[in-house]
Amino acid sequence: MEGRPQRLRHRFRRPPHHRRQLTSAISSHTVNWTDPTLVNGLLQTEGYARTVLGSNQVPEKAERLLQERMERQRILTRQHPPHAWFVMDEMVLRRIVGSREIMREQLAHLLEFSERPTSMVHIVPLDTGYHEGLGGTFTILDLRDGKNVAYTESTGEGVLINDRASVARRLVRYDMVRGHALPVDKSQDLIKSVMEEL
Repeated sequence: MEGRPQRLRHRFRRPPHHRRQLTSAISSHTVNWTDPTLVNGLLQTEGYARTVLGSNQVPEKAERLLQERMERQRILTRQHPPHAWFVMDEMVLRRIVGSREIMREQLAHLLEFSERPTSMVHIVPLDTGYHEGLGGTFTILDLRDGKNVAYTESTGEGVLINDRASVARRLVRYDMVRGHALPVDKSQDLIKSVMEEL
């Protein structure tokens, strides 16, 4: 029904409305992501993504999903990319996904990405304690026509949201999470510090 969140499962397959979410991202002027558990797929290195995608997939399917993920990352490297803000919890940096070598490569990639003129990476430090971002992954897309849509993921399900009131609530939630995050330069310092500990 128009305006209502659309629930979709994608633990073992691409979500039915994944193409719509991707199309929205492609046509976005700005994109805002927050994730308390993992590096966002658009920022994952191949090694990191292969570990995540291969955890519950047969090798052939995992490899296909990996190539699709790498292809989607071109959204952020095209000639006119959207302005992108990524807010993530410090535990994302400290969780060893795959191996220490994979994590060093992944953190170096985050640093490189955060130095691009259209991109920002903010880290919410562990000593913040509980914050709104721990409730799950979500994305806010600011479309070029002035509209906003949201996409959330939790426990194997994704929801694409275009209802104004629902999107507005998530915009407030996103601002609350970013309010706890370190500035870009301090976030970069933290990423470097975690790299040195690996």
